[in-house]
Amino acid sequence: MTMDAASRREFLRTVAMGSAGLALSSRLSAASKKSVLLFTKSSGWEHDVVKTTPGNPSVVERCVRGLAAKYGFEVNATKDGRIFDSPELHSYAAAFFFTTGDLTTPGTDKQPPMTAAGKQALLDAVHGGLGFVGAHAAADTFHTPPDTEDLANRYIAHGEQSDPYLRMLGGEFITHGRDPRLQTTDVIINDPKFPGLEGVSSPVSFTDEWYSLKDFMPDIHVILTPVSYTHLDVYKRQAEFRRMRTDSCDWAQRMTTRAESSCDCRVTRST
Repeated sequence: MTMDAASRREFLRTVAMGSAGLALSSRLSAASKKSVLLFTKSSGWEHDVVKTTPGNPSVVERCVRGLAAKYGFEVNATKDGRIFDSPELHSYAAAFFFTTGDLTTPGTDKQPPMTAAGKQALLDAVHGGLGFVGAHAAADTFHTPPDTEDLANRYIAHGEQSDPYLRMLGGEFITHGRDPRLQTTDVIINDPKFPGLEGVSSPVSFTDEWYSLKDFMPDIHVILTPVSYTHLDVYKRQAEFRRMRTDSCDWAQRMTTRAESSCDCRVTRST
């Protein structure tokens, strides 16, 4: 199955909506309103799709608000990390992250950062039932320190010593292909019963900026896998790192007090 650009966007929106639905589900019965916190702070690389100008929301915000209008939930979009110190955090059914870098620093976009306590509040909220969806660079966030300029530490498998955010997320970004940056491969649908994927033929041909990731948590539930990843530039350059799984492009996890199951990377957690 080969997709044109419009079909690809709709496919990604469908998968994201399925993820969001799972993330929202755990709190719908308790919350009077379905509300999602969209957080797009860029302490590292600032992607064009999260940039805003006065009076013009970002591409990501427009996309999520379009989904909200279609499926009936509310959205609060912010780049202000102080929201995680606010009681308002507990009013949301889910959080949707498109972020980069150490969010406890002002970083590239100079927006107010999270505090260390705010970061812990986010992790505690997820463990307590807050749904979580991470898109694309959510795995390029809170790298296990030290994240040096030469990026050497990204090529070391840290396992259970990874940053707590990454353990919650399920994996950590290393790098992506550069020559060319966009590469085409087939993607296997590992879980055709995942919401939004019913009836989609496998494999699906995608042209994308493929991520190489590491330190996948052992309990992830893989939804999509690039079938021809061995020929992709990004994976050939990481082949020597045998302890790193670089073959998942989409996964999910289920949280209670601990992880119980488990790129462009989209991650869903719910109770």
